[in-house]
Amino acid sequence: MKLSVHLPSWNGEKYIPYLFESLRKQTFTDWKLVILDNASADGTVEEIKKKIQDFPVEVELIEGKENLG
Repeated sequence: MKLSVHLPSWNGEKYIPYLFESLRKQTFTDWKLVILDNASADGTVEEIKKKIQDFPVEVELIEGKENLG
């Protein structure tokens, strides 16, 4: 693997569909997506889980217990 994309998230549920739409348009396939959610209180984590079910590259979702900034 040549590249990893790291995405911190916090209460960004409304942006998740746009983010994943953009990421799916990537033609480079040798990468991994690492998502660290900072204890979102909205539906961010649930929306991310829906979007990664059939995502074309490896995804690691880390659900933080508190917002570390």
